[in-house]
Formats: sequence, C-alpha cells, structure tokens
Amino acid sequence: MKNKMDNNTSGLPRGGTLRLNVTRAILALVMTLLLGLAGPQAWANNGVAAGHLKVTAVDGSYVNTNVTVTPTVLINGFLPVQLDTWTITTPTSTNTFLCWNTADYYVQIGETRADDVAKGILIGAVAQNVRTNQNASNTNAVGYAAPSVTEESFGSWRIQTQTTNVSGTAGSTREWNVDVAGAWFPYDRYIGAIARNASRKNGWVNDFIIGSPEIVYGSTFMDCIPDGSGGCAANGGVFTLDLRSYGINSQTDGILLVNHGKDEGNFALSKAEEDGTWTMYVHDLSTGTASNYEQDPIAFVYIPRTDTSLISGKLDGDGGIMMYSGNAPQFTTEKLANGRHRLTINGYAATNGVLIVSAEGGGTYNLDNIVSYEITPDGQSFELQSRDTPNFGLQSPYRLVGGARSPEAAFSFVFIPAPTEVGFEVWPQANLLTAETPNAYYAGSFTNSFTVHLTAKPTANVTISGIVSSDPTEGVVCDGLTSLTFTPDNWWIPQTVRVTGVDDLDADGQVAYSIVLPAAVSADARYNGLKPADVGCLNADNEAGISVSATRLTTSEGGLTATFQVSLNTAPTSDDTTITLTSSDTTEGTVNPPSLTFTSLNWSNRQTVTVTGVDDAVIDGDVIYTIVTGAATSSDPAYNGLDALDVTVVNLDNDAPGLSITPKGMLTVSEPNTALNLGVALTCQPAANVTVSISSSDVTEGTVSPASRTFTPANWNTPQSFTLTAADDLLTDGTVGYTVTLTASSSAPGWNGLTVVLPAQTLDNEPVLTLPSGAMQYGIDWPGMVIDGQATLVDADTYDYDTGSLTVTLTANAQSDDRLGIRNQGMDWQQIGVSGNTVTYSGSPIGTFAGGVGATPLVITFNASANPEAAQALARNITYHNVTNAPLQDPRTVEFTLADGDGGSSTDSKQIIVSKVHISDFQYGKDAGFGVYTGASDCEIYSRVDEYASYPAGTWSDPANELYGLVVHINKNTATGYDQQVLLRFDDIVGTNPGQIPPGATIVSADLLLTVMNGGDGSPLYRMLIDWDPESSTWNGFGDGVQMDGVEAETTYYSQFNASDHSGSTGTGRIRFSVLPDVQAWVNGTNNYGWVMPSWGPFASNDNTIFAPAEATNLVTRPQLLVRWLPAEPTIKMASFRQGQNGYTGAVDTRIRELTPDTEYSTVTSVLVDYEVTPPNEDAEQAILRFDGMFGTGAGQVPPFAKIHAAELDLTSTGSNAMGDGGTFHRMLIPWEAETSTWNFFVEGIQADDVEAVNVPTVVAGNDTCDPNVQGGWNTFDLTADVQLWANGEANYGWAVLPWPYGGDGWGFYTADHGNQAVRPQLRVYYTPTRPVMISAEVTGVPPSSVTVLFEGEPGKTYEVWRSPAVAGAGVNWTKVGEATATVSGVATFVDPAPLANSAYYRARTK
Repeated sequence: MKNKMDNNTSGLPRGGTLRLNVTRAILALVMTLLLGLAGPQAWANNGVAAGHLKVTAVDGSYVNTNVTVTPTVLINGFLPVQLDTWTITTPTSTNTFLCWNTADYYVQIGETRADDVAKGILIGAVAQNVRTNQNASNTNAVGYAAPSVTEESFGSWRIQTQTTNVSGTAGSTREWNVDVAGAWFPYDRYIGAIARNASRKNGWVNDFIIGSPEIVYGSTFMDCIPDGSGGCAANGGVFTLDLRSYGINSQTDGILLVNHGKDEGNFALSKAEEDGTWTMYVHDLSTGTASNYEQDPIAFVYIPRTDTSLISGKLDGDGGIMMYSGNAPQFTTEKLANGRHRLTINGYAATNGVLIVSAEGGGTYNLDNIVSYEITPDGQSFELQSRDTPNFGLQSPYRLVGGARSPEAAFSFVFIPAPTEVGFEVWPQANLLTAETPNAYYAGSFTNSFTVHLTAKPTANVTISGIVSSDPTEGVVCDGLTSLTFTPDNWWIPQTVRVTGVDDLDADGQVAYSIVLPAAVSADARYNGLKPADVGCLNADNEAGISVSATRLTTSEGGLTATFQVSLNTAPTSDDTTITLTSSDTTEGTVNPPSLTFTSLNWSNRQTVTVTGVDDAVIDGDVIYTIVTGAATSSDPAYNGLDALDVTVVNLDNDAPGLSITPKGMLTVSEPNTALNLGVALTCQPAANVTVSISSSDVTEGTVSPASRTFTPANWNTPQSFTLTAADDLLTDGTVGYTVTLTASSSAPGWNGLTVVLPAQTLDNEPVLTLPSGAMQYGIDWPGMVIDGQATLVDADTYDYDTGSLTVTLTANAQSDDRLGIRNQGMDWQQIGVSGNTVTYSGSPIGTFAGGVGATPLVITFNASANPEAAQALARNITYHNVTNAPLQDPRTVEFTLADGDGGSSTDSKQIIVSKVHISDFQYGKDAGFGVYTGASDCEIYSRVDEYASYPAGTWSDPANELYGLVVHINKNTATGYDQQVLLRFDDIVGTNPGQIPPGATIVSADLLLTVMNGGDGSPLYRMLIDWDPESSTWNGFGDGVQMDGVEAETTYYSQFNASDHSGSTGTGRIRFSVLPDVQAWVNGTNNYGWVMPSWGPFASNDNTIFAPAEATNLVTRPQLLVRWLPAEPTIKMASFRQGQNGYTGAVDTRIRELTPDTEYSTVTSVLVDYEVTPPNEDAEQAILRFDGMFGTGAGQVPPFAKIHAAELDLTSTGSNAMGDGGTFHRMLIPWEAETSTWNFFVEGIQADDVEAVNVPTVVAGNDTCDPNVQGGWNTFDLTADVQLWANGEANYGWAVLPWPYGGDGWGFYTADHGNQAVRPQLRVYYTPTRPVMISAEVTGVPPSSVTVLFEGEPGKTYEVWRSPAVAGAGVNWTKVGEATATVSGVATFVDPAPLANSAYYRARTK
C-alpha cells in the first residue's frame, strides 16, 4: 500500500515550477515485487485522494439521524467511514449501532485516518444542486446546501453540509442531506492549511495553523486584511493569504479552494486581489446582510496552474474562463441560464473523476453566494450553480464598470481524474507483524490483520479464492478464511483478513513470510485474472532473537523520512548487547542512530531507528538501498552473533527535467521598449549539455534575446538571463497577450524537447480615447449639446500633446446646417474655455481650433501645454447642434480622433440621433450635455435605530468597498417590528433651460434607474405632497414615518418598483422601471417633492431592498431619472391604441407553448415568455401581439407616411411572473391569427430568421445575461423604428416576443383579453402628418440625361429637393439639388438636369 505522504513522483513543487515527470519504467517491476505497489494507480494525480459520495436518507422512524452513503468514485485511498452511533431504546434493552449521521460524512485517507489532518487538507463540495429530503416534519422540503470540513480530535477529517433554506424560505441553519464530494491534498505537494483558534474558542482569532510549512500565522496567513501599517483594515471572518514571497500571484498563478472549517451554519469564499494576495471570507449562511462575516476556522488549498496532473480553472458569473491549468483550457463551459453553467472536462465523462467547486466572492455584488454542482443526466458534464444567500436565488455575479455590466468571479474548481485501471487496495502490504507467543510487540496476542477492497465498482461479483500463507510453519490465516467476495454494492468496504503467528519451537529468529492473495475470478473482465498484492509478514520468535518492526520502507529525496523499531525477544544475561546500523548507499539514505544497545532492563523497549532520504540533484530514478543490521555483539552467548533482518528501502527520486524561471506568473512589459529579465536555470543536473532556446509568439508585441543559452553539468543550477522587450507598434490595441516559449535540446535523457510556455502581455502606450455613453439624442431646437460628457482618455506615456490634435468629424449624413463646437465652461480650475479660436484649460491655452461647419471637421491643434488630462476635458466638452428648426432627421455618425503628436492615435465614434424627441438625463454629478446636475437628493428614515435621526446616505454600508445603501424594509415581528422608508427626488427637472423639461411637454417615457445591492420586495412610489430636507428628515419628524394620507403623500401610487404582491425578488444590479405618470404630473404643474418609498405593507415578505444613494462613490450606481419628451407643438399628434379604449378593437395577442404544441391560447388574459432548459421537460413559451387598424385617415388613426417621433409599447407585468428574465421583440414578417397560432403552426415556434421574424430585435426587455430581472408593474418599450416602417407602407404583422436563450425565469404580461382595461397592452404613437409625399420619378435617357420627380405637397408651398447615391451604408451623401413649389392641386414637379450616372434617391422636405 502506498504511504499517503510517500508518493511525490511528479516532480511538481508546491510553488508550481513546471517540470517533466521522470519515467519510472525501469524500476516498475522491482517496485511491484518488493513493495506490492499497485502500478500507476499508486502514483496518480500527484497524490490527491478524492471521492464522490451518494447520500440517501433511510426511510423510517429515524430518518433525521440515519442515512446511507455509497461512493460512486474513489481515488487514491479515499474512503468514507461510519463513525456515528445510533442508539435505540426498547422496553427491554438498549442497542447502539454504528451508522451514518445526517449531513456528517467521515472520511479516511489510506491505511489509517489518525494522520489525515496532520498530513493533508480536505476540501469538500456539495455535489447536488437541490435536494428534497423526506423527513417527519416535511416530506417535500427543498433545500440548498453549503459544505464545510471539520478536523476531528482523533486525527481525521469530516465533511458536513448545512442549509438555512427549506422550500425557498430563509431561516435558522440545519444539517441537510445532500450528495457530496471531497478531495484530500497532501502537504508535501500542495500549499494549504486549516486555521483555527489554538484553544478552539468560538469567535476568537485563528492563530493556530495545521498545514504546509509555507503557511505561517502573521506572515503568509493573517487573521484580517492588513491596512499597510501593521493594523487591520477589516477582520472578523475576513482573512488574508499572501504567498507572494514564494513567487505566487493570485491573479495569474493558480486557484484557491476554500471551506468553512467547522460544523456550523457558515460557508467560505475567496477572492484573488489585484495585489496578488487572496482574501478569504467566512460568511453566515442564514443572514441577509452580505457583509455579515463570522469569525470561524477556515480551510484552504492552493492549486498551481502548472499542475497538469489535475484539471483546474476559474469561471466568472457568465461562464467566462478566467484561469485554467496548463497551456490551454482542458474544459469547456456553457451558460445555461442565470447562475447555471455546464462544465465539460475534455476527454473525461463526469463520472470518471471527482469535481470540487469553491465559491469566489468579495466582489461588488458577489459577496455571499454559495456554489454547488451535479452530474448532468447524460453523465458527460457537470451543471454548476451559484446561488445568492440567504434566499438561494440563482445569480450570475457581476459588477458595474463605467456603467457597463462586467461579470465577477463565481467558481474555482479542480477535477481529479479517476485512474483508468481497476485494482485492489491492500492495507498494509508489508511489515505485518505476528509472533510465536505474546511478546513485546504483541502482549497478549499472536495475531494481526490487513484489509482488502476494490478501487472501482465492478459490474459483477469479484472473488479472491485460495488465500494461503507462504510458510504455514510461521503464520496462517485465521478463522478458516480462504476467500473474499466483493459485490457491486460492497466493493468499497474493506474486508479484514486475520493472520496469526505459529510457534515452531525453533530458535530461528524473526522470519519473513507472505499471505498470498490469488488472482481474482469475476464476470467483470476488468477484474478477472487481476491479482492483488501479497502481504509481507514478519513472525517474531519466542526464543532468543531480535525483532524488527518493518523490513520495507520508503524515503524520498524531498526529505521524507521513515522509521522502524528494534527490540529483543527475551531478556539477555548481560547489559552489552549491541547492534550496528549502516546504510548500503549513503548517497541515497542515511540511518540514525548508528547503533543500538540493549540491557537486561530495556530489552523489551522498542528502540526507534530513523532513515532519511538524501537529495542528489541527479535524475537517477527511485533507488533501492538497504539498512544493514550488523550481527549483535554480546556477553550473552545466546545473542552474540545473532543477525536481525535487514531493512530494504526505496528512495524516491524528486529530480525531473525542468526549468526554474523567475519571475513567475504573467510576464508584463510596456510600450515603447521596457524590458524584463528572465532568470532561467535547470531544476537538476543533466548528464550532458542542455541548450535552452527562447521565442515569442508575437514579435510585434514583444521580442526576446538572446536566442539561446547553454547549461552544462557544472553550471546547471546557475541562473542565466533572457530579456523580453516590448515592441512599440504605434497601434491603439490595448493590452495584448501572447506567449514566450522556452525549449530545451540535449542528448541527456529526458531533456530533449522539454518545453515551457509562459504567458506574456504588452501594455499599450498609445492613447485610448473612448466614448462610452452610447448614442447621443439631440432634440431639435436645443443649443449646443455635449456629445459625450463621460469621454475618457488613457495614455500611459505621453506627457504633452504638442503638435497633436483632436479631430471631430461627422462621417455620415452631415448636413450644411450641422455644427460642431466647444462648450465654454470658463477660465477656472479644470474648466475648458474658449476665446476666439483659442482653447484653454484651467485658464491656460492648450491649442487653437478651426472648422466644425457641416461636413468640415472640427480640428483642435494642441500646443505643449496640452496633456492627457486637458485633452480628456476637451473631449468631454465637444458639442453638436443644428441651426435650423427642421433639420434632416437621419442619424449622424460622429468620429473623434486624437493624435498624440508622437505618432500614436486613437479613434472612437458614436451616433447622434436628431429627433423631435428630447432626452433629459438627471443623475447627481453627471454631465448629460448641459452641465453637471446636482439636484438629486435622498434619505432613509428608520423607526428603530434612532427615530430622530436622518440618514441621507442610508443605514446600510460596506466601508471596505465604499458602498452605501438606502433600505426599504418592514419587520413584521410584533415584538421587534420596525419600518424603513426612503425619500427620493430630482429637483429642477422642469424649466426652460437646456437639459430641463419645458412646462407642458409630453412625456414619452420616464424611467427611474436604481442600483440594487440586495434584492427584496421593492416598493410602491407615492408622490410626496410636502417639502422635505434630506439632512433633517426623520421618522418622528413625520409623526410616525411618512403617511400616505393625502397630506404628506398621495393616497394612491402611480409607479411601482417590483410587483405589488411582492411575489418575487427585485434582483440585483442596475434596475429600471417606469415613473411616467409622476413625471407628467410634475411637468403639468404639480409640485415636485419627489417620492416616498415605503414597504408594501403588513403583507410584505419581510425581505429588505437596498439600493445606492445619490451620495454613492461610483457615479454610475446613483439613482437616475431618464426622461424622453416631446415639446408642446400643435403639429405633434398622439394616437393611443388599447383594446376597448375609445372604441378601439384591433389589438390581437396570444401565446404559443412547446409543451402543448397544437393548443391555441387566443383568449388567455396573460402570456409568458420563457425558455426551459432542463431536459426532458423542454417547455419554451413565446408571445405575439399586434395592433391592427393603426393607419388611415379616420379619427384616432395615424396618417400614412406620417413622421413617427416615438412609438411606445406599455406592458403590465403579471402576478407571480411579474419578475423575470424578459425577452426580445422581433418584428413579424408573416401573417398570423391568434385563433390558429400554435407552436407547431410555426413548425418549431417562431424563428427570428428574417423569414418568420426579423433576426435583430428592435428592442429588448432585460438583457442577455438574464440578470437583473425585468420589474413588475408598468414597463415601456420603444418600438419607433417598426411603427415608422409600417407608416411608410410595410405590412404590419406585429411583434414576436422571444425568450432570451436560457432565460428560464419566465416573464409574463397581461393581454388585450384581460378584464381590467387599464392593464391591457397599449401602444402610444407620437407623430406629425407628413407632406410632401413622393409620387414618382421619371428617367430620360440611358445614361439618364434628366430625372423628373413628382410629389404631393401643400398648395403654393415651396419645398427643398435632396439627392443621395444611397440610403444606407458608407455611400449616404444627401445633397440639396434644388427646389419645387406645389401647384394649386398640390402636385410639385422637379427636374434634375444633371442626374447621377447609376442610381439616386430623392427626398423632398419643408424649406
């Protein structure tokens, strides 16, 4: 049997230096015969032991106590063991049985469990995503569990699993049956530990370490986050692991697996910090506060990415690969849905190994997620899940970066492949001691025992028959046992064979013999004929003699020692019996002490001998040597000359061809030409010269020199230098990754072809100009509006832009009446100023400008005072406007190009939408085009903490991440109940200044955007009727909180955050919902005092909602009011279409469902958009809707060819499906009727294939990550583009609403058949009747000599005629070619005397 610490043969050090394994074929046969090792299995996976355990609750009266555990995979001596007891008291007796206890799973590694904790770290994982446990109190209780490990006092490990969630409700923690997996990592190959309090005191500092020598309390392990000055920035369940002194960087070099280290309702997470350390967290499983950490033990292990004996990786919340072992990922991932991912290991079925997953956390939103997995039904992959505690909803963790969603780390994992061979575990395989009579070794016993079990489940019974002793005169098998039988049910349970010594009446000393285990017989061909290892025994004589406890040992060059004991069988007559001890090869192993002396008093004391392996730095394989026991010298003639058995030892080689490289991790250089030196040495002495060549995979990013270095047997361990130098490509290409490859060539065995591939990256030094704010919406008649007030400029190496420039160009649809300009902020600090053609920053000139009229670019030429800071400020103050009140309303494309004056440049572009629709964007601190807005304010009032206190930034905080939050909450406990309300408003949104909404404007849409840190019930929004001050508003200041009584606040709410039945969580992240009725009321003259956001009242689910305030550090997380509006102009009309409203009856809608493919649902009152991904119950649902009869000349219709300014679809989300993933709106291309539309009518549902429906959606609800949810209540969708097409004459077949791929959280909305007219779908269309209307164009000649254009217009009115060679793409170039006046009949004629040669498009517009 392999010793659990004796098999580091991979040559892979803990720190992760890459080496090649030495082939041990030469000694394989010798090792098998000598030590009884089981071939390759003994050395698999770098010594990691692992198992996957299926847990089944035992039905009956004791189901809460007793379970059955069955392993499905066991690797390297991993065994589950029964250690709990089950006591049953009956009227006549009390019986105690060995049993499995609920959620407690003891394990053993190898021959004994007594040293498991001392020699390695156990990490557990939940291997079942959801579990319904049948028990006495609830036969259908559903729970989600988290793992932990516990070190037992007798030296072994235990995995346990707990939950607080039963059937979706958070509560107190409880143990919970669930399938589990575990992996044990030996400390001689992996860096890991369990950290706990030295006195095992609960909640005290973790100052006691059991683990690898690299983990030192106060140095590499700290019971806090250091503040850099010797103190702690955070502690209490927050820990730091710093392995940088060992060349290990958390960002690049490997993953960290963590477990809570105690049997309690907590769980652990880890986070790789940017400084290269890890932060580890122990989190309470039952609390709703993300930062509620708990001071408890923590277990962890580091897996280097260079360890290719295992397959490891790290995934983000969207399933993206963040890290992987080896040179390329040995796995693939697929996001199935929010919080659900499919992981497939290349070349392995999921059943052919053990997976351990660990939670990543500590990010912006991923503070408190648990992770689990289970094998998919096809047995080929794993489904990983991430759930947000305490309510255990599926979640894909992310954060906001510059307003954009960026996924955060979610899972770290390691896959331990199972050996491909089957076999037997025989424990022990050598040194089994028996005796002829009781003696010093076996007082009162002649016997000993060994165990046998299988390493993998057989398909049929396996029998080992004919078990015998090789020498029955020395020892025999007890109890008449001659055979062992293993079944598919008990294959993993060790069966015991007892052996007893035989007294032969001879003074023959200690005699070696074997218990022979014949080849197995089985119908399973893998086992049939396979022979277990024989067991080596030593029988101690009962006459004068010398007994040795072991004759077969293992040491290693890595410092592994072995021991054996020596004693006499009988008392000598003298006190001078001496035995010398020597090593046959001191280059492989040494022995201590060199001699042993026994007397008449200590003869029976077992004296210990230590054997230590010697490291020779030579690749010589595993070498056998002998500890020679010399013949005894003694005055007692019975002992003088007696010779004890020698001890055979194998010294395991730790030398393998490899390269030791510094620095470790990612090689990083920066343009233009920074250099990085690589120190390279060999890891062991070669037999001949070794030449190491180096190359770069991308010489345009990094070059290497010299081409090679040569190492000799004399200088092999002296580092030689290579240099990686950045190449300046003068391209704005950001950070570019590539690889540096080192390849060895040599005649020395094992060296030729050795290859090491290192990750490298070059940081760009060109300027990077970004316009992040999306398309700009310019409202006609507005003055110059900033194009992108959030423009960013990053430049790593330029200090001034002398002779450089910023060029701004309208590259598509530029008109002569378009203007590009520079906003004049003033001459103060960090302001952009304009005086004549000179531009200043902070009062100092930075350049001059010219152009900006029509298609002529605006060019600002910089002087030496212009630096990146000034250039960024300038980019944020470039404006656009149009000088007419009837401009061409085609979108412009604007392009910014910055040249740094040194050859580098950067370009970005965006669209400018020119429309009657204006957008007013109100967010504290944001410049949306007309200056920084500062009118937002908010506060929280709280009935419990201090009823007289005001909380402008809220009562929730996470100072470590600079997060603050406003809380809406109700606690329904009659004894401790309390309320929290939020007051929120946006001042100065109505007015006549640029950026404000003018009085009387028509609100097209108004959305409130909140960044939610803790999803909850949400809130209604009641308009406040009285003024309030965020700095002084308190709970008692309003009497007893704000009352919705028509005095302090309205009695009715018109806007809502989440569904009124609080049937689902709001979700987390950037959440958007409509507040149109409230904003329209304020624009119409109602006093704007903002809103009060109370809880939903006494029937709410007690789940608080926390969102970022206006005081948040990160601007993009602050509350934002986004309003689209139209000016009050008589030419702008509005038509509204809603079933039953004003006599309208043209609304048509239905659902189609995959589960019932031939059923029509034309009369349903709500539809669902859903994507079901759990086979075999695939049940996708789609919705279709349209509004017939919208266009015409009748009352309430939209005139044909009208200019559509906005078309807004209002949908009301429904009951329990109010919260959901949303979907995508696609314009339908084929006709359909509700009464005949079914899933099969469209063959396989509606396909967005440009045949049934347009491929690219017009608008979306939610996003493709399915997180956060679409909110309950009223949601508005902009479908202007489609309605304009229909107004222009295309057929109106409405829209298909399709689910997001893997959007399994259905989203529903009410239909036109709902009994409440107010919640039926509504389409609001804002338009201007358009004339002229084009009639025809007549061409004369080929090529054309003239083109005559006819159009309708208002009699007597003159129109401009414009021409372009194209209406889409790069060829668009509208040019005015003349004018024409409509006759009294309304017809205008224009003749183009110089038409274009090929094709042309004409349009007429009001002059």
